[in-house]
Amino acid sequence: MKTIRAVKVGNSVALIIPKELREKMGIEPGNNYDGDVMQGQRKLVVVEPGDDITPTGSVSNEFLEILEGVNKKYGPALAKLANL
Repeated sequence: MKTIRAVKVGNSVALIIPKELREKMGIEPGNNYDGDVMQGQRKLVVVEPGDDITPTGSVSNEFLEILEGVNKKYGPALAKLANL
């Protein structure tokens, strides 16, 4: 794991990303990137502007489809149990 240092720049904070990590991530100086915090975790996701961020991490599409089916079938009952 590489250390990314945060430094104050005016009213903002800049992240100093080591060259090796920056090259692996494809981050180029001067370009703009979108960032978001995923699933309430302390992880920063960096993407090209306009790219879709799917907050699934390493969850497969098959698992998401199964989960959707479970939620459709049992969602109301689970919601009632949660309120007991």
